[in-house]
Amino acid sequence: MLWTKAQEFASEIAEMVGTLPRDRVTDVLGNQLLRSATSIGANIAEGYGRYSQAAYRNHLSIARGSAVETESWLDLLQRRRYITD
Repeated sequence: MLWTKAQEFASEIAEMVGTLPRDRVTDVLGNQLLRSATSIGANIAEGYGRYSQAAYRNHLSIARGSAVETESWLDLLQRRRYITD
């Protein structure tokens, strides 16, 4: 199930964010990363709870946007050498 995978991913991100060194930059980047990663599953769930297919599709689109945003935060952390591939 897509929601389950999104929740597992968010859990992995939360664990990884907890291992980042504590400084001003990683606090901001880690917070943004955690917000976008947890938004994926939340939007899938919210869309599933809506009454129309159009609303569901809209929330899946938002979840996809959050997934791409998450990739961007991960890329930035990698460029700053806080994480590796």
